[in-house]
Amino acid sequence: MMVASQRAKRINAPKQNRPGRNKSKARPAATSRSRPAGALDHAVRVVHGVCCLAGSASLIDDLRAELRAEGVPAAVQRHDTATVFDWLMAAVSYQGISDRVASGYMERHGRPRWADIETKLGHGTTCPKLQSYWHYYGCRYDKISRTCAEPDHIGHCPVPSHDPRNGRLNQTAYSLYLFIRDVADGDLVGWIDRQLRDADGPRDADRPARLRAAHDLAAVGEIRRFEPCRRDDTLRQVEQNALHR
Repeated sequence: MMVASQRAKRINAPKQNRPGRNKSKARPAATSRSRPAGALDHAVRVVHGVCCLAGSASLIDDLRAELRAEGVPAAVQRHDTATVFDWLMAAVSYQGISDRVASGYMERHGRPRWADIETKLGHGTTCPKLQSYWHYYGCRYDKISRTCAEPDHIGHCPVPSHDPRNGRLNQTAYSLYLFIRDVADGDLVGWIDRQLRDADGPRDADRPARLRAAHDLAAVGEIRRFEPCRRDDTLRQVEQNALHR
């Protein structure tokens, strides 16, 4: 009887871990706060690392410093079209090539400037495409082959007299100059201000869309493309322009 009762006690007694067996370690329960904080810290580290590899942390400050060095903010305040034009021509010269190569080329060969174009057009030109912004459509000047849409006039044309990287930049310079002269009445900053002011009407639900459309016209549309209207609109717009002068 005693043997049976002792055996029953051993069977019913709580089990104890024997030496040599792995003991299960108790893990602290994750709180609702620790998990989001850890995930957020990880995300911040990843994003910070990507930003450090992809670009300078002082990019915006550097751009502002460059604009100040070029005198652009002050030029905008003064409506100084010549300075704004020269800065824009430098900016578009960086497209499609590394900044170092573009900068080095401009240091050696210069770039089209407002005063230079104004002087050369002021001396007169025989090319019919240089009469106005609208006439300039389809210039097609090519620097390498030295050809254009009006080959009989290229010998006395001021467009090839500048030496940017390619003929497309020559066309851009004169198209932008003629746009500012003929469409913006010589005041690019004032023209952009007018587009935004005309769109800034009643403060209704359509106001953001109007301002966005005006911004696209001023900053992304005509100013970015520097392309005159289509040829089938040329004569009508030239006549309307002449009537309002």
